[in-house]
Amino acid sequence: MTKRREYESTEVARLDSTVLLPGQYWFLVPTVWLKSWTDFKKGAWTLPGPINNAILVDADGTPRPRLVRANDYRGINQVGPMLSSFPF
Repeated sequence: MTKRREYESTEVARLDSTVLLPGQYWFLVPTVWLKSWTDFKKGAWTLPGPINNAILVDADGTPRPRLVRANDYRGINQVGPMLSSFPF
């Protein structure tokens, strides 16, 4: 688990940024999942599990009303595809 934590932390730090280049876009991730991943990264033994955006959108994919940035979701850039490929 320690090697996995180190690998994930290194990759996220390497890929994450606050600026998007042309052609890049944000992936919206529930803050509850990011909290689970941060807890795991800091030493919790529980894996965060797959990212589930169902709490952000209705069944038809429409964003749920009254979601608040940083409270309900965070935007992540090119880290998004990398996180979704981790074996949970």
